[in-house]
Amino acid sequence: MKITILTTLFIFLFSSSYAQTLRPSIDRNDEPNFTNASLVVGTMNMDFVYFDTQLPFIHTFDDGLVSLKIGSTKSFIQGSYGAADIGTFGEDVKLTNIRLDAQLGGDNVIFDSFATLPLSIHIPVRLNIGYQYLDYDVEDANLGVFSPNDFEDALQFLNLNLGAGLGGTLALPLGFRSPVGSQISIDAVYVRSLGTMLRFIEDEDMESGLSSMNHFMLQFRIHEFLGGRIGLTAGYKRNTLEWSSEDPGSFTDILERIFSADESMINSITTNMFFLGINW
Repeated sequence: MKITILTTLFIFLFSSSYAQTLRPSIDRNDEPNFTNASLVVGTMNMDFVYFDTQLPFIHTFDDGLVSLKIGSTKSFIQGSYGAADIGTFGEDVKLTNIRLDAQLGGDNVIFDSFATLPLSIHIPVRLNIGYQYLDYDVEDANLGVFSPNDFEDALQFLNLNLGAGLGGTLALPLGFRSPVGSQISIDAVYVRSLGTMLRFIEDEDMESGLSSMNHFMLQFRIHEFLGGRIGLTAGYKRNTLEWSSEDPGSFTDILERIFSADESMINSITTNMFFLGINW
């Protein structure tokens, strides 16, 4: 029942993020401008570390994934896939890695034009949900003190985080006669959020713990490239997700994990993604 509810929530956020992405932005004269939507592909390096609570084992993955993302700095959906041979057991064992992310949010504008510059400053509020899947191919593998049954079930995690931060967009009009495009936009956003991380364990209750996330994105967009409706998008995105396998004991523990380093946050997923694509 819990998994069904969480799955429904994940689908809802995906569909909401997609609808938010395709909504055109409005300028000061209430005339439609660019949708701010981009479709990009990229390579994403993931550093995954998880101290298993069911086995005396540390799961690690430090390799690249291929990612596809559609959306804006506010809302997006993203899917990533990768596989690598890891030598944790003394021989190479294939580990399949799938990551799905959805973000939904809005911006509270502080300055629409900061210091008379074409620079808007805003407070981003974001809701993030992510699904992590890792599966070992242990068939005919020598696992040392472990048996194949120990790794029969894939690792499955679901994180839900809500937070705020600071962001800005610099819009540089190029004019109608520019051979490059009509406008260059530079977006930068940072968000720190707090939430929960769930691990689905076969035939047992879900493991849950407090999580914190740092999200940073820097994005460059050239609108209406070479006079066409399609533009170019390029950028960099970094996420750091840390979590504890234990529930916080008190409200003070929660505040400590928000504003300072917490030694109980021993599990982490750090991703660095470079992407390139189109906007419209």
